Amino acid sequence: MIKQAFDEFTIQDQAVTAGIEVGNGTVWVQPSNYRPTKTLSLAAATPKITQILRQEKATALALKEAKKLAAGIKTPADINKQPVRFQSLGEVNRQTTLLTEKERGLAFSQQAANNGVVAIASETEMGATLLVGDRIKTEEQSPLSDVQRAQTAAIIRDNLGQDQLQDYLDYLRLVYKVEVNDANIANAQGR
Repeated sequence: MIKQAFDEFTIQDQAVTAGIEVGNGTVWVQPSNYRPTKTLSLAAATPKITQILRQEKATALALKEAKKLAAGIKTPADINKQPVRFQSLGEVNRQTTLLTEKERGLAFSQQAANNGVVAIASETEMGATLLVGDRIKTEEQSPLSDVQRAQTAAIIRDNLGQDQLQDYLDYLRLVYKVEVNDANIANAQGR
């Protein structure tokens, strides 16, 4: 796969590769930010490797501490007993931008017990995160009334119909010579 993805022709033209079979599927690759590989000297590689190892160790320690804190939180009163200060995000939904995609997935992964909270610790791109949440509220009905739903569906159908009509007219203009009869158009608009 690497050989096909970084073929000399593909790199120079920033072209898309032919289909590459991977497992049960096919992928197409376009190398748009290719940088040639190079061997680093020990002196040049040491700071980078040290930084990566320190980051991994710090993440592991942060995750261990976050899991320890999470284990001690079962009720809302337990939150204030913790040695760290928590940041309240208020009410959060699945579209919130306050959390990363992974954190949103975690926040809605477990339901808290009645009158309790759930604490979830996980590794993230920046280290570790600890999320504490109460019961997840779900809306069983749409916030739109039946009339609003019908109006929305009608608008969508109208827009879709207009798009399809315009596409078909464009197709006809490409295939056939079209002559516009201005008199008929003026007559039709006058009605």
